[in-house]
Amino acid sequence: MQTPGWKKVRIKPHTGKLMFARGHVPTPHGRLSVDWRVGKTFTLSLKLPKGVSAAVELPALADVSKITVNGKRVQAARKGAHWMLSKEVAGSVKIELR
Repeated sequence: MQTPGWKKVRIKPHTGKLMFARGHVPTPHGRLSVDWRVGKTFTLSLKLPKGVSAAVELPALADVSKITVNGKRVQAARKGAHWMLSKEVAGSVKIELR
């Protein structure tokens, strides 16, 4: 999902057998950066340009007991093979599944 003008985007990593990935996308508002890693936890770091928010869906890994955004626990709903955060995020965020 990307709305006209890049005001809202969807971040939905498909990890497959990869242990990490990093990428950047130029938008009319500036550069959007994504960096994720799979280890004992799943960590996703986002840098969204000012004026851009993201709906985030994360892989539903085994034994996830909590999801945090910048260290604060957040609500998420399981949807198939993904966890969907209940609220959009903006700015620089670090999301962890533990």
